[in-house]
Amino acid sequence: MENFLEKEFKHHKWFLGGVTVGYALDYFAKGEGYLDKKLTPKKEMSLFEEDNYDDVLRSSDYRDRATYRLSKEEKAYFLERVEYWRERKEREHKEWLETEIDLEKGLKRLLAGNSYYDVSYAERQRDVWRDKYNDQEMVSVWEGYVKERMQSRNMIDNLISLHRDTIKTNGDFRKFEEILRTEVYDKFPA
Repeated sequence: MENFLEKEFKHHKWFLGGVTVGYALDYFAKGEGYLDKKLTPKKEMSLFEEDNYDDVLRSSDYRDRATYRLSKEEKAYFLERVEYWRERKEREHKEWLETEIDLEKGLKRLLAGNSYYDVSYAERQRDVWRDKYNDQEMVSVWEGYVKERMQSRNMIDNLISLHRDTIKTNGDFRKFEEILRTEVYDKFPA
């Protein structure tokens, strides 16, 4: 099985610089490609017979229409590597969720430009409609947005105060973001 992995990967478009079959299959297994079926050329045209289709590798890039026909060994290796990368990604994600977080940095990132927290945009719009256009109808609309933003900002501040001591890891922070979504974001229009 190892012998075919050391051969040069030959394709008219992918890896023109020359890499091994093992390297190319591993690259596509990381999420850059997927397994598909393609009608075998020069076969009887019975679309429903399984042996009329080849297993091919396609790029995940929707603009790339190229394929690579896989042998049985290459297909088995590709599927093995897909499973390996899936498990690794899950393991790394679990480790990331358990990693301690700098809460202040996380909150700063979360609240920067957050339309539920930042009142300044609505206040500027209200002032423009009042000072430049003198349109009381639009001023009252933006005044309503300012009030909504102030309410949502106060709710977010209260939730931060309530949950600050429980947020220690990235996973805790994700749970807090979900609380914000259900308690604040879903109750106010963006």
